[in-house]
Amino acid sequence: MNKYLDFPEEELKVRTMAGDPKALAWSWILGYLAILNNQIQTDSEYGEDISIEELLDTATSVINGDWGSIVRGGTFEGYHIDPVFWEKFSVLIGKDIPQCDRTNFLSCSC
Repeated sequence: MNKYLDFPEEELKVRTMAGDPKALAWSWILGYLAILNNQIQTDSEYGEDISIEELLDTATSVINGDWGSIVRGGTFEGYHIDPVFWEKFSVLIGKDIPQCDRTNFLSCSC
C-alpha cells in the first residue's frame, strides 16, 4: 500500500469516479508529475524521471522545515511548483499547509 494513500491503488479509478477527494488529489498529482517528467524528457540530457515518492517526500520535507529540492540539471530553471499542487497535497495528507510553507522545491543546478 502506498504510504500517501489510505486505500489500495487498485481502487483509484473507482474512487476517482465517485469523487473521493484523496483519489482526485492523487490523480491530479500524477498528472502534474507527468508534466514535470515530460519537461525532463524534453531536456533529455538531464535524464532521470521524478518518481511519485521523490515528489511527495520532497514536499513533505519542505513543509516539515527541512531543505528539499528536486534538481534535473537546468530543466527547472525558472519553474515554480504549481500552487494547485499544494492544495492537492494538503488534501492527500489531510493537513492544512500554511501559505508560508508552500515554497518552490524545483531547482536548477546552476
